[in-house]
Amino acid sequence: SKHGRGRVMLALVNRASLALVSFVASVAACSAVAPAARASADAPTAVATYAPALPRGVAERSGRCWTDSSVAARPDAFRCAMGDVIVDPCFSVSGHRGFVVCGANPATGAVGFPLRLDEPLPATTTPRPSRPWLLLLADGQACARFAGARPRVGGKFAEWYCASPATPSRTTLVTDVDRGAAWIATVHDTRGAHRVVVRRAWE
Repeated sequence: SKHGRGRVMLALVNRASLALVSFVASVAACSAVAPAARASADAPTAVATYAPALPRGVAERSGRCWTDSSVAARPDAFRCAMGDVIVDPCFSVSGHRGFVVCGANPATGAVGFPLRLDEPLPATTTPRPSRPWLLLLADGQACARFAGARPRVGGKFAEWYCASPATPSRTTLVTDVDRGAAWIATVHDTRGAHRVVVRRAWE
């Protein structure tokens, strides 16, 4: 249908739902949160605003964007579809009307792909408070904000899911981020709940 009914695949969620359910069940009973490793006072979390660029040498695809992104709270971020495949967020690029960039991830270095628009971008809605949509933890895990249904863990809804280059099959969930000079994320994995310093964040 026009709004992408049918098989929906979220571009940023690439792990099987059954594995995630199993993971949540394995850590839900762990309510105590271990303290974060000591962070250097000279190393505050680096917060950046992602600046999209049209990738070169990457095959373009075509589709449409019909509403604001549910992941990135920015006026240039949109929720888009290629047939029945949903991608969120996609970003408009200055100087390139008719295109958005989808699938980019500055935490992992992924440049994404250009999406040629079949119709003009929608008008943005009421401004929303800024919030990070990507996190890079001090242990090397890159965390993306959920674009759809979120699991509950430790009595709260998870906001981000993470992956580590060393253990790509292990799912880690983040429920909270305390913002100070150095941000601290409450992380839930097979070891239970513990706190990890956020090295970088993108809004």
